[in-house]
Amino acid sequence: MQVVFHIGANTTEADRLLRALGRNAEALRQDGVCIPDPAHYRKQLQEAVAGPAGEGGTGQVPPVQVRDRLLAETPGGRAARRMILCNPAFLAWNRWVLARGVFYPRAASKVAALGQVFPGDGIELFLGLRNPATFVPAIWRLSDMSWDELTRGYDPLAAKWSDVVARIREGAPGARICVWCNEDLIFIWGTLLRRMAGVAAERPMLGDHDLLAGVVSPEGLQRFLSHRAAHPGDSEGQIRALIGDVLSRHVLPDAVEEEVDAPGWDAPLVKAITRAYDADVARIARMPGVEFIAP
Repeated sequence: MQVVFHIGANTTEADRLLRALGRNAEALRQDGVCIPDPAHYRKQLQEAVAGPAGEGGTGQVPPVQVRDRLLAETPGGRAARRMILCNPAFLAWNRWVLARGVFYPRAASKVAALGQVFPGDGIELFLGLRNPATFVPAIWRLSDMSWDELTRGYDPLAAKWSDVVARIREGAPGARICVWCNEDLIFIWGTLLRRMAGVAAERPMLGDHDLLAGVVSPEGLQRFLSHRAAHPGDSEGQIRALIGDVLSRHVLPDAVEEEVDAPGWDAPLVKAITRAYDADVARIARMPGVEFIAP
């Protein structure tokens, strides 16, 4: 069986992706793809991969039981060739994202432990990245920590997503790793849904345009849908170009703009963080063994 696991990052629309996939659960089940209810595995899986003193769990759940329960409790689980899991906080809860001043310091051990839960299964790990200029403030707003507590020891120009990806590769050298930028999600939403489901690029999917529908006017969405209906054979590149055109003409005010609210971070620093992020993403896209989905 192939285990597809969206492991984060926190605040990157992971649950929204899962809900869109869930709208296709019955049709996907006919193709041997099962989507378990997160309530049946998130807590148990966290506990199975956590050490005795690890955050988020006790480490007392026998790993093999998690897999057996999932297959037994999920419709079509026993016959599945592909299982889709999602936990945006799998690598760390919000308060632990920046432990030791770096992103997800325990990433290697967390993904390595998955091999004990799914022995003999193929593992695919999906990870959405986010510009630290908005990622760190978003984590702060969701945590129960002060800004100084969260960012103690953190250098916003030194902490790299490429280091996180490298730790994931170290912890799960046999896993397939798929990475993208949250900022690009509206352009690659449909591609990512199909990539996680393991289905053909041309396959119809419910929820294909959920993200676009939330940021453009009804007129813009109708223009997009009418064009798609009239041109069903458009390539992914043509669809992304169409999305860009619709956004440029019909985007809702403030729908895609993010305000950076970080104590002590001025505009020049935010620009420097963004430049460093762009360079880091380019580095990740060149990493061996990493599939990078670009718009």
